[in-house]
Amino acid sequence: MIRLPRPRSARPACPPRHFWPKTLPLATAVALWGLGGAQLSAQDMTVGKGALRLGGLAAPSSLLRHAPTAMPAPQRGRAGLSLDSHDGLGGLGGLGQAAQDADPTLLYAAFRKEIGAPLIPQAEAASQAEAVPAPAVALQRPSAKAELSEGSLNTALTWLAVMAGPSNFAPIMAARAGEDTAIYITGGTADLATLAKAGLPGLYAVEDGVVVERPLVLWNDAALRMEPGETLYLSRAAGAFVLAFGTLELQGATIASTRPVNPHLASYEPFVTVAGQGVLLAEHAAFIGLGAQGSTNGTGSVGTTGMGAMAGLSISSGLLYHAEETSRISESQFLDVAELRVEGVDGFSLTDSQFEGRTREGVVLRNLAKAEIRNVAFRTTGSASALELAGLRQSRIEQNSFAAGSGGILVSGGSQALRLRQNMLLKPLATGLEIRDSRCVLVEQNLVVGAGTTALRLNHADAVTIHQNGFLQARTAAVELVDMAAGGLSLSDNLMAHNREGLRGDRPARLHLQGNRLAAQFPRLMSGPVASQQPAWLAAQKAHTALSLTTPTAAPSVAPSCEGI
Repeated sequence: MIRLPRPRSARPACPPRHFWPKTLPLATAVALWGLGGAQLSAQDMTVGKGALRLGGLAAPSSLLRHAPTAMPAPQRGRAGLSLDSHDGLGGLGGLGQAAQDADPTLLYAAFRKEIGAPLIPQAEAASQAEAVPAPAVALQRPSAKAELSEGSLNTALTWLAVMAGPSNFAPIMAARAGEDTAIYITGGTADLATLAKAGLPGLYAVEDGVVVERPLVLWNDAALRMEPGETLYLSRAAGAFVLAFGTLELQGATIASTRPVNPHLASYEPFVTVAGQGVLLAEHAAFIGLGAQGSTNGTGSVGTTGMGAMAGLSISSGLLYHAEETSRISESQFLDVAELRVEGVDGFSLTDSQFEGRTREGVVLRNLAKAEIRNVAFRTTGSASALELAGLRQSRIEQNSFAAGSGGILVSGGSQALRLRQNMLLKPLATGLEIRDSRCVLVEQNLVVGAGTTALRLNHADAVTIHQNGFLQARTAAVELVDMAAGGLSLSDNLMAHNREGLRGDRPARLHLQGNRLAAQFPRLMSGPVASQQPAWLAAQKAHTALSLTTPTAAPSVAPSCEGI
């Protein structure tokens, strides 16, 4: 079984986040970095006696299409991430030795020691106290008992387009073979027992929950609450999904797709979308097999263009309707979920959770403020960016881990006032961290090892502070600068080692260099136009002084005012 975190009252005190289990291989332990000691082992992911167990939530395995496979047995040394002295970390003292041992505790602790950061930074407690978004007040649920009835699917989809913007609904109608009937929940609070007793076509009870064979629409005057051990099965064959304009709450519960293929659209997968005034509250929850992975358009297939609402799990709002509460996901599991998409809402929190298996786009956040992504482990395949952030403001991405083979972090779309702090990326497929068309970004105490291309790429960015990071073994450059003629960059106290190049690309309009660790950076320190500053940089390094450069331009470049970081 997948061991979900136990209820808060039964959990032991979490160890400090830089202490990892020493009995796991590096790739596994790093994937669990920041999960407060939660462990995932081969014994935790088993199918037996006809039931798949997800943290104590029993589900008939015959219903589930997406079942976890056993993880490899614990290994050490080169079998973990192949990081040893032959791979270019020799000569870095404790960090090189920790890499040879493939011990995650030693690796990150050695990195912090190399950059001169204390194991528990003084600012960390203050950072946790200031975490955003602020804790929400107690949610007010409808006190009345909800009513269940049959209604028009087209009406619900029309309201979805009004509340969250247009989307491509053709795959839904194709999977439903044109049938216009949905199940409505209105006027109060419902639970799975309410659904099981409703007596409506398309709903039937199983041992641990309810199977839904029609679209389930939760209107804005209603709430659906799922209790520990319950599972809501969405029939893939029947084209089922959940559309929530009200409150959807999962406490230790599961939403999963069923096994049989849809006869009308083979690539159809059930999904959950929360829109308009809707709110999602998920704690100790599991989401399994949601959202189409995407394929070419044509008979029996569905493309990925315009699929926002059908992403897998989506939360969105438009200009006219906004939720009064912040959607929050904590201590939850995502297995083979094509995409978690959050768009246009005011505040969002994703903490202490895990993503496993196949994905199309990973986690996508667009056009929102006060988002928090903290303590999340990514062990996914299929996307170059496991975490895509576009148009974010006043948000924090902290203490997340990305296992070997996962995508990296992409910041774009005019994002500003962001913190990327204490994230760890091991052997990302391509770029580890990319900041594009954004400004006022703090990149601090992150560790990127073995990037497929560049560890950190800045593309038309401004007012970026890069402080106390570790960029190791990138196949190209540790830091790459693209279209930075009008941008500003501060690079201080970073460790660059055994990348093909240290710093390459354009010379930014404003450049500040101070205290970077370069002794193990070879074969090349700088390349491209910025390389003209290499003699001055090395001289400043030798004198232990800062180097600040300003490029004369036709229009003077002025550093923006960065507030809210």
